[in-house]
Amino acid sequence: MNEDRMTADSTGRHPRHASGPPLRTAPRRSRRRPKTRRRADMPLLGGVRPPIAALLVVLLAVAATTVVLLRDQERATVDSAVLTLQERIAEDGALSLRASLDESVTDLRRAARSFDTAGDRSDAQILDGLDAAYDKWRGKAVIDPARGTLLAASGETIPLDSTGDRRTVDGVIQPKLVRLGTGETRVLAFAPLAARRGAGPRLLVTSGTLSVPTAASGDSRATAVLGPDGAVLAANGPEPARKALLAAGGPLANAEDDGTGKAPAGSRAVVHGGERHATGHGAIAAADGERATPAQGLGLTVATAVRVDDSPVALSTQIFGLACAGLLIAVALLISLLLYLFLQRPLLRLYGESRRLAGGDLARAVTVPRFGEGARIGHALERLRLRLLGAPHDALPGPARRRVGAGFVLAFCAVLVLLWSLPLLFLVQRGDRTVAVPRRLVADQQLRTDTVAARVRKALGEGYADLAAVAQTVGDLEPAAVGEALERMREESKRYRSLYVVRNGTVTARSGDRPQDAAIGAVPAGRGQAAGGEAAKGPGGGEEQGTAPGGGEPGGKAPSGGEPAGQDRAGRVVQVNTSGKEPVIAAYAAVPGQRDVTVVGEFGPQFLVTLVSRPGMGRVHLVDAGRRIIAADSREGFLAFDRLSGHGLDRLTQEVARAHRSRSRVVRGEPTVITAAAPLKGTGATRELDWQVVSTRPGTWTTLPEYVAQRRTMLAGLLGSAAAVACLGWLHIVVVRPLRSLAAAAENLADGDRRTVLFPQHHDEVGAVMRTMELIRQQIHEEPRTRIPTPDGRN
Repeated sequence: MNEDRMTADSTGRHPRHASGPPLRTAPRRSRRRPKTRRRADMPLLGGVRPPIAALLVVLLAVAATTVVLLRDQERATVDSAVLTLQERIAEDGALSLRASLDESVTDLRRAARSFDTAGDRSDAQILDGLDAAYDKWRGKAVIDPARGTLLAASGETIPLDSTGDRRTVDGVIQPKLVRLGTGETRVLAFAPLAARRGAGPRLLVTSGTLSVPTAASGDSRATAVLGPDGAVLAANGPEPARKALLAAGGPLANAEDDGTGKAPAGSRAVVHGGERHATGHGAIAAADGERATPAQGLGLTVATAVRVDDSPVALSTQIFGLACAGLLIAVALLISLLLYLFLQRPLLRLYGESRRLAGGDLARAVTVPRFGEGARIGHALERLRLRLLGAPHDALPGPARRRVGAGFVLAFCAVLVLLWSLPLLFLVQRGDRTVAVPRRLVADQQLRTDTVAARVRKALGEGYADLAAVAQTVGDLEPAAVGEALERMREESKRYRSLYVVRNGTVTARSGDRPQDAAIGAVPAGRGQAAGGEAAKGPGGGEEQGTAPGGGEPGGKAPSGGEPAGQDRAGRVVQVNTSGKEPVIAAYAAVPGQRDVTVVGEFGPQFLVTLVSRPGMGRVHLVDAGRRIIAADSREGFLAFDRLSGHGLDRLTQEVARAHRSRSRVVRGEPTVITAAAPLKGTGATRELDWQVVSTRPGTWTTLPEYVAQRRTMLAGLLGSAAAVACLGWLHIVVVRPLRSLAAAAENLADGDRRTVLFPQHHDEVGAVMRTMELIRQQIHEEPRTRIPTPDGRN
């Protein structure tokens, strides 16, 4: 009997009983095999568990980041927003100084070429021509470079021992700095003149001052130009601020390029004489993407210092950050628990039940989850179990009722995270409600607006001076040479879109685009050609026939007294139109000794845009006398002749027009905005331009502590939202969508669809259940046979 039992045990069957036939049970399987299959069916990186774990880890990391972001900010000597603005002011000064020096060198070289082209002029006539066109130089001289002798001079005496050549690789003489006996510094510019008959080549030399931006009356600001060695070459401002500037002068001048292509610049706080000062510096360098300029080779640095009376703000946000982090940790743990209870655990149980049915264990009923797709799949498995046991199709229970599923769980988890992150993004720690804008910040915004207005005025005046210099030589040139001179000037200056000569209302020579002034008559077809009957484009962009002299111009104004077009505007910069697609601004310079002959230059719209574009100023607009926009900074764009709106700008511009001085104010709201407006205050050629520069800088663009805390709070909320979207979206793609497909396939199979083959899409828990469902589908094809249940707990 023991042998029979051993034999029966070795075959894997129960021993025979005397009372009846043997029991029919499913064959026993090795215990190692299911463990091996479980490890193969459950990947480590796929399925439901990695996204849940990743969501928990990421939310905990966001909580830690929130604590770091919202830590208490240290009390500084000077607010960082004020320091940053000093750096910007110094950069503005460096840009203005660079433009002035480069323009001086370019104008001198262009004038020298014009004198050479005009014919044999005496040295005194050359200096008289410079005096008539420009008033920017303190002294002018013509020297013989070979002998070092003075041929002619006017104005301030130029030291001849300082006029040695400083040439570049291509032979161009570069400007240089010299110090006079009085201690003042001068910038010498050079331009070669052609040799006269019987004499050698000549050299035209001019001396100019280093223009330092002047602070507003009553302001405690000092500004200085530093040399390459840190020595102060020129300065202005009150004595305490100058001393603070000297205390920071060495480190400012020795700042080196950081390799980013941006000019060396920076700022720092200095305590001098018991007073706090904010200093900033900016080196003269070519802008990004531009070639090196003559001024850059001088190695100058503009530095500024101003007394700061506002006390810095110390904002405490540590407790708020800890509270936010603790709340997020609680949300992360709750979400992980919900996902485990309603998604991970039901899916793993369904996997075990499906393996049991596919293995032939049909004795126990399927444990059906209570929620969502898991309940639908569980009911389908129970129907399939009964079907495998031979129950007729009509006797099977119906499918489970469809309710909210796993997608609802994910949506609820997303709502929990959004309830934490959305208040951080839009509701709490809003700087506009509590910010105290320092008075220094408002005053410096006004100062920068004044600087932009001065830059526009000076650039337009320089443009007119260039035309006046060309007008000095037009009468001595042949018509073809006039066109060549205009073309060369337009290519060098880059500020004009068209240059032309008007004689008795008719264009006789031009370079560039067609004239946009509708008061101009016939326009030549090409450079230097005779006038034809070609129509000129109007300021609005359409074709308009040129009007006769004295005809009306767009915008309502008409040339006065019936004088030829252009002659009545000689010596001025004029806004030609007040409507149309783009503004037309032109300068008119009369040709000496020739009646009714004028050189006209129309400035390109992009030239004005470049003048008003400065980083860190916010939105900057250039408006005309009617408060219509004619230019704006390049980052914002503008609609030509549109009106200013919002933030009380219309009232501000009216106050500036009445007072003829700049104004600034803080406009409270959402957001709080710093506004400033400055008049052009033109003289000379720009005297009739009643323009203003208007700037609006939102407080959120500053680095005030309140706004820094606001941005960091918003960053924490954004990180939380991004983490929830990423991980919950991951779960939706790899688990929820396949789970819905599995539920539909299981119900179809339970309803009698035996022809559709079930293919797993992924090697994860859902895919494992899909594979076991396919095994069950294959078993249903077999004839039903009676199966005797096995005792509980046995396979």
